[in-house]
Amino acid sequence: SFPTRRSSELINWYNASTVWAGYHLQDRVITKYDDSGNQTVFLDQSYNYTDTSWHNRNMDSMAYDAHNNAVYIIYKDWDAGTADWPNQMLYEYDYSASNKLLSMSIQNWDKTSGSRINYYRYAAVYSSADDLLADSTLTWNGTTGTWGTTGYSSSDHYVYDSHHHIVTDTTWQWSVSNSAWLPQWIDDSFSYNSSDKIIYERYQKFDTLSMTWNETDIYK
Repeated sequence: SFPTRRSSELINWYNASTVWAGYHLQDRVITKYDDSGNQTVFLDQSYNYTDTSWHNRNMDSMAYDAHNNAVYIIYKDWDAGTADWPNQMLYEYDYSASNKLLSMSIQNWDKTSGSRINYYRYAAVYSSADDLLADSTLTWNGTTGTWGTTGYSSSDHYVYDSHHHIVTDTTWQWSVSNSAWLPQWIDDSFSYNSSDKIIYERYQKFDTLSMTWNETDIYK
């Protein structure tokens, strides 16, 4: 069972009648919370006028760590045929000791086998000073069974100065044709004023044919 310090219910109405000006029930959302005020259940229902009752549609279940960071969210859709809540999608989160998000993964459930299938993953690396050094968005390659080896995967790498200002941000993307990570963009030559505002930066795009950088824009 879910801890329920309090629950809430929100009912939406809509005016669907062209004959009279009454309002009809449309749907409602029921939520539950734990003792720290974190939402643990989000239940969506629709109203059925044939049997005059509320019908389940979908439900989200959440869990949190001791620092109130979400550690997982499970999305479920109601199956009226089996009167059950089959799992649809799982979000899992991992954090550093300073509560920085280190990873987030998404998996889908196979309706036949009931097993989880990788879909998407976000990963981050921080310095000892909690500066973000790299973050990646990776899609799952079901053929090779590896993360990131698709054309939709990318990674950013950051370099900082002694004041923790970003001085270089390089974007890499997986090249399916080259079977390798290739640079795509570089945002560099940052300059800052005394108020820590950016006063100069340069964008360059990587030409994968000539393997050279081409300046595309300057902000100052």
